[in-house]
Amino acid sequence: LSEKKNLTGGYVKGGANYNINDANNVFVNAGYISSQPNFDAVFPNFANAVNPDLQNEEITSFEVGYGLRLPSFSLNVNLYTTKWGNRFVSRSFTNEGGTTGTAQFRNIEQLHNGFELEANYTAIPNLRLKGMLSIGDWKYTKDFTSTLFDDTNTQIGTGTLYTKDAKIGDAAQFVSYLQADYSV
Repeated sequence: LSEKKNLTGGYVKGGANYNINDANNVFVNAGYISSQPNFDAVFPNFANAVNPDLQNEEITSFEVGYGLRLPSFSLNVNLYTTKWGNRFVSRSFTNEGGTTGTAQFRNIEQLHNGFELEANYTAIPNLRLKGMLSIGDWKYTKDFTSTLFDDTNTQIGTGTLYTKDAKIGDAAQFVSYLQADYSV
C-alpha cells in the first residue's frame, strides 16, 4: 500500500484574431498547461513511496502570426515560443560492469522557438502548388542531475546530463516540402 497524492492540473488557452481586411489577418495565441506527471515521476524507483518533490509539468506558450487570402494565393506565417518545465524522465542504462540500471532526471526544462510558413498557389486552373517550411530552435535550458539505481532498484549514486543549449532530439527542427497537384 502507498499513500495517495492528488495534483490538480489544467489548461488555460486563449487567442485573438483581427481581420485587417478581406485578405489580411493577424492573430495571437497564448496558453498555460499544468500537466500531472507520468507514473514514473509519482513513484520513482518503482517503490511505494510517493516522490516528495512531486510537481506538475508546466508548459507556457505564445504564438503570433499573419494570414493572407487572395483568389489564387494563400499564406500563413507564425512565430512561436514554448517553455516546457518540471519534466521528469526515467531512462535505462548499462554501466561499465555490463549491468543495467535506471537514471531518473527531475526538473528538466526545454525551450522551443520557431517559425512556420505555409503557402498555396493556383498557377493555372489545373495546377495547384503547395509549400511548407518549419524552422525550429529547440534546446534544453540547463544541465540536469539524476539519481541512479541499479537493476535491483537500489540507489547507487547521481549523475549529470550536460545538456545546456543542446538541441532536443527525436523531433525534426527543420522541415520543408513542396507539392504540385495537377488534375486533368
